[in-house]
Amino acid sequence: MKPAFQRWTRRECAELERLWRSNVSANTIGKSLDRSRSSVLGKLSRMGLLCIERDRRKSRDQQIVARYIDGETARDLSAVFRLHPAYITQLARDHGYNRGAGRPRHISKRAAA
Repeated sequence: MKPAFQRWTRRECAELERLWRSNVSANTIGKSLDRSRSSVLGKLSRMGLLCIERDRRKSRDQQIVARYIDGETARDLSAVFRLHPAYITQLARDHGYNRGAGRPRHISKRAAA
């Protein structure tokens, strides 16, 4: 790892941007550039490239919700997007969609009977 406060070269910045846009993780980029993960994320933030990741995630979440609404199960989507099924159902709820299966949590079994 380089000494603290080592300036980024133009070549490193170009390589950082190329790797980030090709979906390489910050940890892997740091190892290839001999930098820490925090250093890589800080530079990406200063370069304005972290907002790309946020937009990518937002687009992915909208795609997941659309497919969930169309009838795909959370388990099937979790295999495709490599996410936990509970995260997918929570995404759908956050976007105002609930399949309505099951009893509401605030109603006990005795009250439902």
